[in-house]
Amino acid sequence: CDELTGLQNRRGFFEAFMKELDRCETGESMGGLLLLLDIDDFKDINDEYGHMAGDACLRLVARTLQKELHADDFAARISSDEFVVLLSDMDKEHAATKAQNLVWELNRQSLSWYKDAISLKVSMGIKTFTAGSLAEDIFNAADMDLYACKRKKQRIDG
Repeated sequence: CDELTGLQNRRGFFEAFMKELDRCETGESMGGLLLLLDIDDFKDINDEYGHMAGDACLRLVARTLQKELHADDFAARISSDEFVVLLSDMDKEHAATKAQNLVWELNRQSLSWYKDAISLKVSMGIKTFTAGSLAEDIFNAADMDLYACKRKKQRIDG
């Protein structure tokens, strides 16, 4: 468990993901969607407001995920400002809609920090999984999608 956010950690995520892929293989789950989420400009938040503000942003993401996800879904903090979500046992269209709504909700969050408001912005990478999917392939594809999203945002903003 991640002490700062209360979410699972990287190890907990991979254990849960392997179990979900096993459920796909046995027909207990139709598959779902893996989302990688990364807080945009997180280093800038730490540099401008301090690490306590950065930690508060991480906790805000975790609270939002816990509030928005259902019992069958799974969320973990896997590195400094990266989170992963498993939307399990749902078709691609339903999972995609749920992912869009989740990112929309995260991107409308704002942290009150003394007299400032720190707007939270996240980028997302996604990849579907079904029976026959390999955990490493799914994770790597979502990671590539996440960084493609971040590069696209940098071109638009820059």
